[in-house]
Amino acid sequence: MNFAGKAYIKKKQVILPPMPKKIEEEVKEEVKIETKPISQPIPTIKRNRSFEALSISSLNHSLNSDSGSGSGIEDEDEERDEVPEIPPPASKKIEMRIDTNVVSIELSSLKTAVIMATGDPVFCEQCKIAFNMYSRISEIDEFKQLWKCEFCGWENYVNIDAEEIPRGDMLDYMLMSSQQVVEEKKDIVTGAGITVVFCIDISGSMCVTEPVTGKIHLKNKKVVDLGGFEDFDMEEQFLEGDDCVTYVSRLECVQAAIEAQLQTLAQVCPTQKIGLVTFNSEVTIHGDGSGDPVIIAGNKMNSFENCYEIGVANQHKMNNTIKDTKEGLIKKLMNLNETGPTALGPALISSVGIASEGLPGSRVIICTDGLANVGIGRLDDNSEEAEDFYSRVANIAKDKGIEISVISIEGEECKLSKLSKVCEITGGEVTRVNMMNIANEFANILETPVIATQVSVVVKIHKGFCFRYQDDYLVDVNTLKRELGNVSEDGSEFTFEYSVRSQAELESLNIDLTEVTNLPFQSQIHYTNTSGMRCMRVITALQEIIDDLSKAGNINLKVIGVNAAQRSAHLASKGEYRESQAVMRSWKRMMKRNAHSEEQKDDVNYYLHNMAMFNQDLNDVAFKEAGMESAERVSSQNDKISHMAFRAKKARKENKKDCVIM
Repeated sequence: MNFAGKAYIKKKQVILPPMPKKIEEEVKEEVKIETKPISQPIPTIKRNRSFEALSISSLNHSLNSDSGSGSGIEDEDEERDEVPEIPPPASKKIEMRIDTNVVSIELSSLKTAVIMATGDPVFCEQCKIAFNMYSRISEIDEFKQLWKCEFCGWENYVNIDAEEIPRGDMLDYMLMSSQQVVEEKKDIVTGAGITVVFCIDISGSMCVTEPVTGKIHLKNKKVVDLGGFEDFDMEEQFLEGDDCVTYVSRLECVQAAIEAQLQTLAQVCPTQKIGLVTFNSEVTIHGDGSGDPVIIAGNKMNSFENCYEIGVANQHKMNNTIKDTKEGLIKKLMNLNETGPTALGPALISSVGIASEGLPGSRVIICTDGLANVGIGRLDDNSEEAEDFYSRVANIAKDKGIEISVISIEGEECKLSKLSKVCEITGGEVTRVNMMNIANEFANILETPVIATQVSVVVKIHKGFCFRYQDDYLVDVNTLKRELGNVSEDGSEFTFEYSVRSQAELESLNIDLTEVTNLPFQSQIHYTNTSGMRCMRVITALQEIIDDLSKAGNINLKVIGVNAAQRSAHLASKGEYRESQAVMRSWKRMMKRNAHSEEQKDDVNYYLHNMAMFNQDLNDVAFKEAGMESAERVSSQNDKISHMAFRAKKARKENKKDCVIM
């Protein structure tokens, strides 16, 4: 666990009457976003009640400005860019807590071996916290001890041997051996390895071309049938000035990119099993390319069960490794032609069925340039059935340890707001690229190995505290749970915020925070490691409590920045653009006030640079969609916003290769 700073509370609130409405800025920062009238006429736009108080100019300036040295002084009177804005009838307030009560949990640590605990974990009967190095027991008799839980105060009677007492703050428990996992999951094929399925769009829109400077000779370049014009001069024809330009289609770029990956995989991972599934008006399962294809068409594409079962039934088409199938698979790949609509949904679920033959850590990589509009999972009618379909696919893939990633080609909309949820649940990636960069994106996905599958994290805090802004993940007031699917070597990270419970709740629980000096946290990470062993990693930490933010010491602004990015992205993905921008602005002010060292100032500047891009995109779409409810904005959300939100949700501190990675 990484902490932004010491745990901040106002201890006196335990013994004093309820706080007055005017609360100090350190406790609650009220973000009041006001607008000023503009002189030029603007088009009449129906107001959105949840957006009506937004000042685009102030928010845009706040995040895009590079002014300010990070000394902690906020220049409220500095000149602001004038941008046409949405005129509200009255200002509104968004209230949020801005303090150091932020924690991040990094999953990259799962690739590092830690102490394996002796025996089974012992849990508190009341709050289910695991016995840890900070737990204290007192002897009652030879066979019984008393453990008063440091999280909830429950008195547990236990029998723990001396060698079973944890000696570190991070340790693993083996829940199931790899052999037990295999015996429990009878569907795992003996001798199966990691499987990768390329699920490729060959619909009509994949024929769209773009000019590329220079004469590029592609082995998959189509030979055109000229009919009766065989005697026509076959010298290449160009428009004036185009003699140094080659027009390359989207499919040709995808074919070249996948061929390069097949060549690399045959050398680097020769024992992996690689398959190909294509889709247009029907789905074609090519498998490893060594046999005849299987086609899914007609009414079968409207049935989830049919598509999945056909995929599972054709797992035998993935029996051979890439070192033996490379040439045949490349030949199948190069013979593809683009035509027809987009049966993405049936292709996705059948690909998951095929990939389930492989070990956990297998992957399905979708490459598409358009909207799913044929068969189950079609996205052209905004039906709830589509939502259910993609959730169901994601849960099956997560349970099988399959990671699903999506590469979307710029130029067409494919509703990444829907598809990205599959990737988020399974631990995959979402990339929206120019077609000339497709090869790099395939490589980026494949070069990062999976280090853990079926990952879920339970976080617990002291009963006198509660999580804030975590409604989607709460189990109870002191417990949250995140399902993360697969975790790759470059890691995954999520953050959460917490605060002290209300005075009435503290009194009802008989808690006096003046007696609490350190706040305990525990994360219980359930995962399957690369050897197939099912484990639980328990990480426990204590954090000093302060009642004055001036005592916070050196604040970890990287943790603050990642939290701000992830929370803003979460709100944006729900169509709450104004709230998302307010979160960006509020944490930005806090970071600037507390950036004292050069390193901290660099962290702030990096946050401002990255989130300014996201904020500008939100400005553009928010103005166009004013008047819509949040649900309507989600339904019509463009792929650029969806992609940026997905990337920001996966913000982390160490990797800076992407614009929103902290």
